[in-house]
Amino acid sequence: MSSNIQRLKLTVFAQRYWQDEESRPCRDTLISHIKRGWLSGKKIGTQWYVECTSWGAPLFYSTEVQKIELKSPPKTGNSIADRILAEI
Repeated sequence: MSSNIQRLKLTVFAQRYWQDEESRPCRDTLISHIKRGWLSGKKIGTQWYVECTSWGAPLFYSTEVQKIELKSPPKTGNSIADRILAEI
């Protein structure tokens, strides 16, 4: 691990990253984001940490979910449902 990368406890990270307390995600949400690969971080012992740059920004934070392109609407066998899916 490079010396210009720091690990911040989840509470410290949340306080720095979200100034507004009402919009700040809870600990469980941040852990979920780390587990999903959206937020850079890891569990060391019993503590969770966010891996940040030396100035405190997360190495990465993306809640973008990859979208799957459908070549054609799926067929259900139900003519009404198939017509609706074709219009979406």
